[in-house]
Amino acid sequence: MWDLDQAEADFFQTFVIGGLAPLAGERTTQALYHIFQGRRANQTYQDVEIFQLYPYYRLFPRLSREHWQKTMETCVEHNLIVLEKMSGTTPKMTFALTEKGQACRAEGWERYELSKWLAPLQESIQGPELQEMWLRLHLLIQTVSQLIDDALSFFPQVGQRTIQAWVKLQLRDKEKREDWKRGLYDELALLLDGLEPQLQRLLIGQWSGARKTGMTMQQIALSEERPPSLVIVMMMSALALCKKQLQAGGARQFPLLSCLVEQKKGGSAGKGSTLLSSSAEATLAMLGQGLGIAEIAAARQLRANTIEDHLVEIALRVPEWDMSDYLQPEDMAAIIQAARQLKTRRLRMIKDHFGTKYTYLQIRLALTGRGEGGTG
Repeated sequence: MWDLDQAEADFFQTFVIGGLAPLAGERTTQALYHIFQGRRANQTYQDVEIFQLYPYYRLFPRLSREHWQKTMETCVEHNLIVLEKMSGTTPKMTFALTEKGQACRAEGWERYELSKWLAPLQESIQGPELQEMWLRLHLLIQTVSQLIDDALSFFPQVGQRTIQAWVKLQLRDKEKREDWKRGLYDELALLLDGLEPQLQRLLIGQWSGARKTGMTMQQIALSEERPPSLVIVMMMSALALCKKQLQAGGARQFPLLSCLVEQKKGGSAGKGSTLLSSSAEATLAMLGQGLGIAEIAAARQLRANTIEDHLVEIALRVPEWDMSDYLQPEDMAAIIQAARQLKTRRLRMIKDHFGTKYTYLQIRLALTGRGEGGTG
C-alpha cells in the first residue's frame, strides 16, 4: 500500500538537497529555509538571485521551523550533508553535500521529473504572483459558477479580503457578469488545453462551484499517489505555464482571463515580479530627487545601513535603476571576477580580498547579478 507520509518525507528530502546544493560552503542551511518561506529580506532576495533559486522562493510559506530542523537532522543522520565551520572568524556553520547526497539529488531529480516541473519557474521569482493569480482564479470560478446557478449566497473558498474585493470588481457590472457567465468555460478550456492531463487534474480538482467542493491538496496527493510537496511544485509549474499562455494570448484570446496577468500599478517590478517594499519605494523616489544616502537617512530618520539595504533591494527589483553613482561598471566587473576566482559569494571574503578598495555596499550591489553574465 502506498504510504503518503513516507513518500512525502522522501520527496521533501530530495527537493531540499537540490536547493541546498548551490548554497554549500557559502550559506547556512537556514538560508534555504528563509527562501522557502518567502522572507522579505534583502539577503534572501539576493541569495535567490545569486544562486538562481527562483523556483524555491515562497514555495512553502507555512513550513514550520520544527519541520525544517527535523529535515536537516535527518539529512545529517543519513550522511547526505555534513556540517562544517565557515572559514574566517564567524562562528556560523555551513555545510557540504556528500557523494551520497549528490547521488540522492540526481536520482530524485530524475524519478520526480523535477527538471521538467521546475523549468517554467527558473527565470525569475514568480511564487507570490502565481499564488495570487491562483486565488483570484479559484474565487472567480466559484463565484461565476454560483451566478450561473442563481445561488447568490455561498461560502467563498478564498477568505482574503483583497482577493474578494478584486473578484467583486471584475463582476461589478451586470453586462460584464453576463460575459463571464457565457465565456468563462470556453476560456478555461482553451487555457487548460496546453497543459499535460496530470496538471489539468491538479487544477480542476481544487476548483469549487455550485454544488461542488474542490479537493484539498492532501486529497489530491492521495488520489494521484504523489507526495503533497511534489503536488505543490507541479501546481506552481502549471500556473507558470498558464500565466505565460495568458500573457501571449492577451485580451485577443482571453478577453476575460487576461485580467489575471494585468501589470500591477503603483510599484516597480524587478527581475522577479515581487514589488519593492513601500520603504524602498520611498527611498527610490528620493534618489530620483538627487538625494544621497546620508541625506535620505536624515530626512527619513533611518540608519544609513537601512538605506543601503534599500539600494540593494532596488538593484534587485528595478533593473532600469542606474547604480553608477555607487558602482561603476568596471568596478562591478572586478568584484564579479574576484568572486569567481575565490569561488565564493560571501561578502566578508570578497571584502578581505580587496581590503579598503570597495565598500560592503559596492560588493552587495555587484552581486545582485546586474553585471554582464551575472555572477554565475
